Amino acid sequence: MTRDKPSNRGRRTIAGAARWAAVGVLGLASIAGMGWSIVAWHARRDAGGVSADRRIEINSASAAELELLPEIGPALAKRIHADRVAHGRFLDLDDLARVEGVGPRTISRIRPFVVIDGADVGDD
Repeated sequence: MTRDKPSNRGRRTIAGAARWAAVGVLGLASIAGMGWSIVAWHARRDAGGVSADRRIEINSASAAELELLPEIGPALAKRIHADRVAHGRFLDLDDLARVEGVGPRTISRIRPFVVIDGADVGDD
């Protein structure tokens, strides 16, 4: 008479302490990853992408260059670029208000970082 080997079905492959160690390591790695993500996001947001000594020419900038401006994300940069192509150059910074999603707050935030046709747009 032969005995069948017991099945591994339903058995836990990692025993008590080892299982909790794995859970702890994975938990700490997740928390560290979230922390790094938050720090990186704040660093990118605070950097603003462009400094006041290197300004963006609003009438020739690509959508990617427009994204370097504060308050301007990918969708808004594409709308600004598309509006410029469809309706022509911006004569002054306030002309940006014709683009959906650009209001007085956005215009005042980007003013220090923008030039129009090589001229400083000044401060209001």
